[in-house]
Amino acid sequence: MVPITELSAGDCFSSNAEQTVATIAEACDTPHLYQVLSITPSDLGEGFPGEEALTAEADARCAADFAGLGSDATAGLTALHLVPSEASWAEGDRDLACLVASSDGAELTGSQVPAGS
Repeated sequence: MVPITELSAGDCFSSNAEQTVATIAEACDTPHLYQVLSITPSDLGEGFPGEEALTAEADARCAADFAGLGSDATAGLTALHLVPSEASWAEGDRDLACLVASSDGAELTGSQVPAGS
């Protein structure tokens, strides 16, 4: 188990209900709930901008990243995101994580994100 903040693009994982700790799959062939599509730093400055502003920024970025996969790759999937909390922001976390998950909440098996995405 690792903190959510230590995930990398391409990681396949499941998490606890609070989404603070991830169980990274050794390989994406192992059943998992999520795969990291991208991780990018927020552009909203140094002071905590608030959850609403971070969510809006993540929504826009993740929608673009998800659309970039193409409709064949995204069939049956949905895009989600994780944003820093005020506490993690104070500790220097600025990363917005875009995730893919099954549209029906079922476990995924295999990588859903093409290499190099």
